[in-house]
Amino acid sequence: MLVFISWSGSVSKFIAENLKSWLENVLQSLEPWLSIDIEKGKRWNTEVVDKLEKSKIGIICLTKENLDERWILFEAGALSRKTDSYVCTLLYELENTDVEYPLAQFQHTLSNKEDMLKLLQNINSCVGEKGGKPLKEQNLNKSFEKFWPDIENVFREAKTKYTNKSKPARNDRELLAEALELLRAQDNKVNIIYDKLVFNEILSSISKLSKNSDNRQQKGVLDMLFSGEEFEKHVKEVNKKEEIRKRINKEYR
Repeated sequence: MLVFISWSGSVSKFIAENLKSWLENVLQSLEPWLSIDIEKGKRWNTEVVDKLEKSKIGIICLTKENLDERWILFEAGALSRKTDSYVCTLLYELENTDVEYPLAQFQHTLSNKEDMLKLLQNINSCVGEKGGKPLKEQNLNKSFEKFWPDIENVFREAKTKYTNKSKPARNDRELLAEALELLRAQDNKVNIIYDKLVFNEILSSISKLSKNSDNRQQKGVLDMLFSGEEFEKHVKEVNKKEEIRKRINKEYR
């Protein structure tokens, strides 16, 4: 039975290539196919469309770098268009909540042992439903246990090989979060500058009030300023000054 494996990006391609070999070992009745299998000289688009039409099972290899790739969305749509097809996503370094519509409509498989076994069980059932010869449950479990370490090593190798080389695509939520952080940082900077200028103005007022006064008079001035009412009066006067706003803009820019 033909199984179409969809991929996009270096990490996804690496996983898809190894998944193809792994599926051939675990379920010998399957014929996994991905676009790199196209023979030289054949028309690429025609071959892909033909395989999409003939495939009864589709596995979409999703990673952080290809969640919004148009080609992934196209192939997923083509596979799901047929009512008798079984389509699922294989999530690498992703959680179910990371996948948004339209890909969110498919059954997700995490890259762990439990989910990969469920994936094989579903595919095996699909083989039987489509007129093929599925493995008995006991034989399927034995085959899975035998070959699970192979695909587990693939997931580990992908993490080691591509973690520092592939830059994940940034979605709208991440960009918005960063924008908000920048806005908060800018707001804090403005507040610090403003407070600094207000404080300088208050010190200037203290200096003017205490000029030519002895120590006792200076103490009286400070007591008056920090008594509350007079302090608020000076702050209000400072806040009204347009010069502060101009100085803030000048320093901030």
